[in-house]
Amino acid sequence: MKGFDYMVMGLLAASLIAGIYVGVVYDPYWPLNLAAAGLAFGSLSLLVYSRRLMYIAAASPHGAFLSASLAIPASIAVGGPVEAWTLVFSILTVYIAWYLVGKGLDPDEATSIYVGVSATGGVLAAYLVLTRYPYSSQVIASIIGDPLLAGRGEVLLALAVALVFLLVSASSLREVLYVGADPEDARLSGMRVWAYDLFLYTSIAVIAAVMVRVVGFVLEHVMILLPGLIAHYTVRGAYRAFTASVVVSLSASILGLHLAILLDQSPSAMTGLILITAFLIAVARGRG
Repeated sequence: MKGFDYMVMGLLAASLIAGIYVGVVYDPYWPLNLAAAGLAFGSLSLLVYSRRLMYIAAASPHGAFLSASLAIPASIAVGGPVEAWTLVFSILTVYIAWYLVGKGLDPDEATSIYVGVSATGGVLAAYLVLTRYPYSSQVIASIIGDPLLAGRGEVLLALAVALVFLLVSASSLREVLYVGADPEDARLSGMRVWAYDLFLYTSIAVIAAVMVRVVGFVLEHVMILLPGLIAHYTVRGAYRAFTASVVVSLSASILGLHLAILLDQSPSAMTGLILITAFLIAVARGRG
């Protein structure tokens, strides 16, 4: 066995032990909720990095915060679950950014517009909710994350999204990496580049919307960007890098939860601290 295999097995074993301990002693939904976030963001991160969509991925949490804030009054006025409205608004805002880039707008300029509108609209919507509706806890959860208060339905939804995306992204990994490496050659070879972009933009919107209450929109920036970068600096090979991204993200989420309980801190903050530490170590050591 190689060093990479030992690393993967060691992280998975540590995560399993920590998850079982927290699940037995406290609540089984807590580690499942964090595991869903880790799997989803770990699967997404490397694909986003490879396709060079980090600009929109980094901005998507702002759209998720706006969507979560708008979803509450929309649910009250029109009806339907808040989660469904959050998903609709999140997909809509990400698609608008994709449309602007597709029309030739510079990605940095499109991201600036996206962040500006999302941040301003998110604050306005959150203020409206906080002053006119009894939903302050949901707004706070969207900002800092509140994985410990998720109900059975929310946990099952997060797990379903994470597992489906994990399977789909793993099966299309080589194609996405090929499109990211040379999109023009991919088009000339007959590949439907737009379909893979549709998959990634939709995945960014869905994962950001579903997981915003788990980790909060602030930490979503870290969880979308860092696992893929850590894998890039740690290993070579498409599937090894994908595995590293998923395992690092999953382990950071579960171990972050365990550390948060021990230190009486936010699970989201501890997860982010572990990912940042892992990234600094990966950069210092270089690729394996």
